[in-house]
Amino acid sequence: SLGYEFTVGSTAIDVASLGYFDNGSLTENHEVGIYDMSGDLLLSGTVDSGTSAVNYFAYTTSLTGSNTLAANTNYEIMAVSGIVDLYSFNPTSFSTDPDVTFFQPEWTSGNTLAFGQNTLSETAYFGPNFTFGAPAPEPVSVSLLGMSSFGLAFRRRMKAKTAK
Repeated sequence: SLGYEFTVGSTAIDVASLGYFDNGSLTENHEVGIYDMSGDLLLSGTVDSGTSAVNYFAYTTSLTGSNTLAANTNYEIMAVSGIVDLYSFNPTSFSTDPDVTFFQPEWTSGNTLAFGQNTLSETAYFGPNFTFGAPAPEPVSVSLLGMSSFGLAFRRRMKAKTAK
């Protein structure tokens, strides 16, 4: 498994998809996962071979686990590199969304998805990737908003009836 540690900025994010580097056409399936810094797998998915790439990454939206990442928190994204498909190693330049900061590369020997146990001093491994958006409101917030709207409408109706 290879990947990198990253930090979420000042706003929580919801992961929409997990991806794997694709400079042509993937020939293998690649498991991708996001871990908390205790090594607990929070979210995972498999990028299937033959998936079309977008900006050099193929993605999956079939995810298992919690997709909300807390603000101001470090995580690891890891992927099983496989034997045939390439990954980007030590790129000379790359960019990230301002809400995510690359921290350091991570890797673990083996052929299964695992938390990174080793670090490198280079920019290093960019096999896994992810897309994200702002978190959806939690159900309680949506319910409160709905109930307050109902309450205002009811109050206006009652006020209109008493004014007649």
